[in-house]
Amino acid sequence: MKILSWYALCVRSGYEDLVESLILRDLNETLVSVLVPKKTVPEKRKGHFKWVTRKLLPGYILINTSMDAKMYYKLKEIPNCYNFLNKFQDDDDIYFLEIPDQEITPIIQLLNDRGTIECSEAYFEGSKVIVKSGPLKGREGIIRRIDKRKKRAKLLLNFLGDTKMIDVGVEFLSSQKLE
Repeated sequence: MKILSWYALCVRSGYEDLVESLILRDLNETLVSVLVPKKTVPEKRKGHFKWVTRKLLPGYILINTSMDAKMYYKLKEIPNCYNFLNKFQDDDDIYFLEIPDQEITPIIQLLNDRGTIECSEAYFEGSKVIVKSGPLKGREGIIRRIDKRKKRAKLLLNFLGDTKMIDVGVEFLSSQKLE
């Protein structure tokens, strides 16, 4: 039995969904599962907020597979795929780097079954943010900054040894809605 691990595939920005469908079409679905993580965030257009879905990691696709040279070259043949995210060193022959479980698990826990981080509902109790519902409930510790005007929370997540600041949507409840 082969052990499945997560890898990040660099793809042409804007073509993540197309590359995902090509991978699932060309490769056996039992050999690989593909995730294009997304987030639902508010954007203000003409004075009104509209909830839109954006890519969480533009230009990247997360792949869960048992990686070997054969799988590596099959994935590299897919159009609009550039390379796997890795940390090249002069003496390395490794062209792909496994994403450690402690880095991929927090991202996957925030996603719903469609691979999207939905909006959370939160309120302020003094200067502290309390998340009432949504993917951030119980994970207030990863929230680094709140922008009430833009209805967004900035999260600090580790990804392949690098710390990334990610915006997610938050709906702030008034005191009337809490009761």
